[in-house]
Amino acid sequence: REVRAGRLQLPDDDTQADMWEHIAPTLSPYGLKFYEVSNLARIGHESRHNSSYWLGRPYLGLGAGAHSFCPPTDWSNLDAYATRRENLKHHRNYTSHALRSASVTHGMERIERDAHLRERLFTGLRHLPGIDIDALTRELKIDAREVFAGPIERLVKQGLVRWCGGTLSLTSKGFTYADSVAAAFF
Repeated sequence: REVRAGRLQLPDDDTQADMWEHIAPTLSPYGLKFYEVSNLARIGHESRHNSSYWLGRPYLGLGAGAHSFCPPTDWSNLDAYATRRENLKHHRNYTSHALRSASVTHGMERIERDAHLRERLFTGLRHLPGIDIDALTRELKIDAREVFAGPIERLVKQGLVRWCGGTLSLTSKGFTYADSVAAAFF
């Protein structure tokens, strides 16, 4: 709101990238390391919750504005889809509904296989180890390498992602420009 109102000006992309590159060396002496594009933690204290996003696992969101995700147990059925649910956002409205045993769901989204594939690439690349494309292909019954051959090839040539065996991951340059990398899949 502050930016839209003209009361706050954000730094340009290059300045943001420079600032981002200074985060790791500044926090490293305190034992904090990146394990995901926008999160740092001490080793062994990484968020287990976030791993559900990266791996496409189900998760339950409790509380106002929380999200839940339920993938099918098997993507073999060509009509299979996942669902994402969003709870009512305003806490008073959420609480009022919950106390009356009324639905607290604000919206439900049906996520088809191809959309889920894109999301998995986006979230999997946010995770520092990257995403096992071969495992993803087996799970979703769709060849991710084939579907995204063009964008992946361009990102590799630009030095933003790299292959290591069947795993696709961000390079240090790609880590800095992760949003641009994600946009290549959408």
